[in-house]
Order: sequence, then structure tokens, then C-alpha cells
Amino acid sequence: IQGRCTSLSETNKAGKVVNWRSKQGEIPIKGITSVDGVSLLTLEGASVIGGAQVAERFMGSMAGAGIDVLMVTQASAESSITIVVPENMGQAALRAAQSTFELELSRSNVNGISLTDKSLAIVAIVGEGMALQSGVSATFMSSLAKANVNIRVIAQGSSERQVAVVVDGDDASRALRAAHMAFTLSQ
Repeated sequence: IQGRCTSLSETNKAGKVVNWRSKQGEIPIKGITSVDGVSLLTLEGASVIGGAQVAERFMGSMAGAGIDVLMVTQASAESSITIVVPENMGQAALRAAQSTFELELSRSNVNGISLTDKSLAIVAIVGEGMALQSGVSATFMSSLAKANVNIRVIAQGSSERQVAVVVDGDDASRALRAAHMAFTLSQ
């Protein structure tokens, strides 16, 4: 994994390039991060109007409204799509989706479009070792379960180097502590 570290006070400087490659027996993740203040927007029951077109129109409506989409997850049957957006963009995202699917909603071809009314948070683990070692996601999920943190959404990066979950905002600190302890990053 390669990243660039720069000082927040000196953003005009290039910073330092940091490289990391996992070795057998090392802790498989190198970081845990969170994003507070997010909402879930879900489009449900749209499989009858074609999965590919639904996803394209749904994401297009977000792009057209200038909505930052932080995560995407889709049911395997393509009957629902959930996106994670910044909480302050939630109502605009809802209006954009409702406008795009107005006809389908009126004909009941789409069951509904809903926005969570509770503040949520993304918690993610990141590391190259995740792609090389089985059970990393299980360790992460188990740590959250033991800490009594309910997972609302799960997404894995296509590179297998990141797993992110959405949890209640009130549980974010507990989720971070649990993950740190599970991967011994707090020692």
C-alpha cells in the first residue's frame, strides 16, 4: 500500500511517500478509520424495471444533484440498492432519487425510497494483509458483535484491502475501540 503523508498546515508541500507491504505473521491491517455523520438512502423493489438501468439512473441522480456517495451496496437479487451519503446531503439525495423514480413510484414498480433518520457512522479497516489472510473480516465483525455494535451495511473494497461497515453514530467510538483491541493496534 502506498500513501502520501502531508502536514495539514503545509498542504502546498509534497509530503512523504509511505510504502507498506504485509508479511506473513504480521497484523493484517494497518489502520482503522471512521466517518461520522452519514445517512443511508435505500431504493427498494426495483428489480422488475431492470437492474443495470436502475443502478445507472440511481447513481446518475446522485451525480446530477452533486451528492457525494461514500459507499454503495446492492442486494444480490438486484431488488434494492443502498448508498451512504453525508448526513447533510441526505434530504437532497432523497429528493433527487424521488424525482428520478417518480413514475415508477406512482406505478408501484419501485416499493419505496427511504432515508435513515438517525445519524450513522462508517467504520473501516484497511490493510494489504487483508487480501492475503483469511478471517480478517470475521475478526472485525466478531469484535463488533462482542461490543454489541449492530452493523447496518457492509461493503468490501474491490482490492480486498478495505472492509467498511455502517453503524449507529452512538456506537462508532465503541466500534473503533473493539476493532483496535481485536487487531492489537492499541498496544
